[in-house]
Amino acid sequence: MQLVQNGLYWVPLTAALTGARREEIAALKAAEITAIDGLPALIIAPNANRGLKSLTARRDLPLHPQLVELGLAKAPWPSNERLPK
Repeated sequence: MQLVQNGLYWVPLTAALTGARREEIAALKAAEITAIDGLPALIIAPNANRGLKSLTARRDLPLHPQLVELGLAKAPWPSNERLPK
């Protein structure tokens, strides 16, 4: 059986392990998964698909090691596109 790694897979896992809001995760683009000081991280910032609740909502979130192990940091999709739905 092949595991389908789409939004239904990534959004709840990422929300549970990072504390990011579902809406923030659902609007992530592959380019917003990056390394900061050598550690994989999510960049939560306004983009064409996502606004933020406040100015302080812009933040960098380290990726939990389990998300890295599952392959979230290895983006097989173009960096200017949203994560798979």
